[in-house]
Amino acid sequence: MLQDPETGKPVPDKATMEAVYQFFADAMATGVTRKTHIGTDLNQWSNRVTNGKGAPCNWHYARSSGKDGFLGTIEFSPILAGNESGRANMITHPLVCRINDQTEDDQEDIAAQPVRIASGLRRNALHDLQPAHLDITQQQSNVALGANDRWAAEAAKRLLGTANAQPNHVRFDAFSEIIWTGREATWTGIRSLADAVAEVELKAQLDDALIFC
Repeated sequence: MLQDPETGKPVPDKATMEAVYQFFADAMATGVTRKTHIGTDLNQWSNRVTNGKGAPCNWHYARSSGKDGFLGTIEFSPILAGNESGRANMITHPLVCRINDQTEDDQEDIAAQPVRIASGLRRNALHDLQPAHLDITQQQSNVALGANDRWAAEAAKRLLGTANAQPNHVRFDAFSEIIWTGREATWTGIRSLADAVAEVELKAQLDDALIFC
């Protein structure tokens, strides 16, 4: 669980966090990934993919000049479940735009017009196609711009049904940073799993916008 249903606050769940940290620590210890993988230069990563030593992701497609050949050699897959209690998923992040209350309704309407234009299905499709992002909604995948693009159409068909939206909360960045810091410390061996979780717990308790359970 990432968000408390009653308060909307982000939730660093201890049991889940321990399992995630252990998963990445095991992946590093068994040689599935490198201890120094975090922070790898994108060009170096792309070179490893090209030489069959790494798994590709959407950015490699976006950077590829021979895109038809690229698509002919890969399969789409969501993020796999980490254990038997998890499920395969993808992460998306629809945004909430707020218009401040104004004295005149016309002023609010004028302010809302750019938001309506920017958040339209075609604009979102344009935003996603260039960097090879996944569609945000099922409705967006029906827009001709994406439906006629092989990457967007195949990726949406395979992946969109598994997508979860991350919480829209003003403190989610702080939540994400706390979780990431602990995972990085465990992954690189700077801290033990227990110490990393304890540090996350302490940071969460100091932030009134977060709930630690």
